[in-house]
Amino acid sequence: MLVEPYLAGTSSGVVSDALRDLPHRLLSLGVVRTDLHRYGSPKDHARWHGLDPAGVRQSISAFVGSA
Repeated sequence: MLVEPYLAGTSSGVVSDALRDLPHRLLSLGVVRTDLHRYGSPKDHARWHGLDPAGVRQSISAFVGSA
């Protein structure tokens, strides 16, 4: 799992290249491409993009459940 503080998937190519000789699955979490046109606190920003603890937990559960 890769949690990025910027656009989701930005570093996934580099990580996949580093792991290319190993069987792996990669979940890249980060800011979505949709511009929310909202401003708030950093906690608001994380929650809106699913990067708060609850959002990350939900993404991990969905990813692991699909294994």
